[in-house]
Amino acid sequence: MSPKMAELNHYELLELTSRATAQEIEQAYARARRTFADDSNAIYSLLSATELQQVRQQLDTAYRTLIDPRRRQEYDILLARPEAEKAEGEKADEIVAATGSDEPATDQADDHTRPHLPDKLAPPPAEIKEFTGAVLRQLRIQRDLTIKDVAEMTNIGTRYLEAIEEENFYRLPVRVYLRGYLALFAQALGYQPERVVADYLRRYGQEQPDEQPVTRKKSWWRP
Repeated sequence: MSPKMAELNHYELLELTSRATAQEIEQAYARARRTFADDSNAIYSLLSATELQQVRQQLDTAYRTLIDPRRRQEYDILLARPEAEKAEGEKADEIVAATGSDEPATDQADDHTRPHLPDKLAPPPAEIKEFTGAVLRQLRIQRDLTIKDVAEMTNIGTRYLEAIEEENFYRLPVRVYLRGYLALFAQALGYQPERVVADYLRRYGQEQPDEQPVTRKKSWWRP
């Protein structure tokens, strides 16, 4: 498998945006399978038999993940993790630069006392008409949680959590990461995330231009 392909996530592999519908996923997968068929002129002499098999396996994995709503949600959360970890790494670098040490502060809370995501999640309250940033902030305050508490529970940077509550959409990451952040935020509040994510992304979509579709001429597998 080429290094270029290994760097692609499932959406990029199937030439989809993170907003792709189930029908678009089906169509993209069918198109990719045709492209990498044994008799395809598009990849003739470009890939060995072993590489071709690896590509097909990668496409199958991407399809099975994205077509299943539950797997897709879990995958989106995983996609969000590296961004959060990068933010935490940058924060650690700032501490080293300021103190000359990477040792934790003596008054830092022990890991056993840090807040954790709830084990059981409840359905969101039916009386809440829409989960806006202001509503999420109010629910957080009602649970006596600070932004820092939620950041420690979810491993999401505080700047993103603040931007979510303020609905400062232009400070938020791309939609595929945002979906994962919202799901974790909802879980930190003790709620099943589906409705929270859907409500917020609906508002986000009203303020953001549609993502540009991937153009065929920029496909990762075309020379």
